[in-house]
Amino acid sequence: MAGVLLGAKYGALSQFVCVALGLVGLPIFTAGGGFGYLLYPTCGFLIGLIPAAWVIGKLTGGSRSIKRIVPACLAGLAVLYLVGLPYMAVVLNVYMGKDLSTWGILMAGMIPYLPGDMVKIIVVGVLAPKLLPHVGAQAEQAAA
Repeated sequence: MAGVLLGAKYGALSQFVCVALGLVGLPIFTAGGGFGYLLYPTCGFLIGLIPAAWVIGKLTGGSRSIKRIVPACLAGLAVLYLVGLPYMAVVLNVYMGKDLSTWGILMAGMIPYLPGDMVKIIVVGVLAPKLLPHVGAQAEQAAA
């Protein structure tokens, strides 16, 4: 949603701020916060939110078309998994010594989450076109 509503630059920046706040200690992640979170297997997905929002913002370009928003979100999801899954594999297999196969990593970090991800993408595709005019109006008022 951040990439669609805020665009590439500010969508990515919003995700960077969230991740940075969590890493400096604000308890906004599932298990709290702090730099130690970098050693959690799921931290790569948090980091992946930054380029995912950027890609989604670039691909949507402010469009209100569900035909443009949904594919952009799918591309962003691919970016999220391209960052998160290898990070998860390194933490689990190298740092924690789990020796999980590629299939094991996919089962731990992707396959069970795909149905929920698809629902979220559909929700973004439906809600974002309705929200975009209001986000633009707020930005114009703040600039004035």
